[in-house]
Amino acid sequence: MLAAETGVREVLGLDISDEAIGLARGYYSGPKLSYAAADLIWAGWADRHGRFDAIVAFEVIEHLREETAFWSGIARALRRDGTLWLSTPLGRGRGKPVSDPFHVHQLRRSEVEALFAVGWTCDFYGQTGEWIEPWVAGRRYYTILVGARQAGGSR
Repeated sequence: MLAAETGVREVLGLDISDEAIGLARGYYSGPKLSYAAADLIWAGWADRHGRFDAIVAFEVIEHLREETAFWSGIARALRRDGTLWLSTPLGRGRGKPVSDPFHVHQLRRSEVEALFAVGWTCDFYGQTGEWIEPWVAGRRYYTILVGARQAGGSR
């Protein structure tokens, strides 16, 4: 879907799993779309794959035990005026049990906000059912979506 957008020159899909990359190639292909294996908890992933106008990290951070290299890579790979779109399911928080065996944690909103507290300007959205909407206080969401720019980048 991203590669089909007007004005998009290239989309690179990264995953640690060769199997997942193979499945993605089978379902999605096109002249502007490519894939590569990358371990996002290795700080060098950003140096290997370049700089980006936008990074989309949907349903990633809940799988990472060590996020430091991931965030360092994001900061290096995202161009000054670039946008990070990140989503993650909401849950009980760090260190709390989760029902999904592939998730390390499911963060609370306050923990997601803390990830962006220094050096970012953000817009927060919530998902209920199929709909994503600007975050409404008091409404119950099961997924949070953040549109973020590094502070100092233009909006």
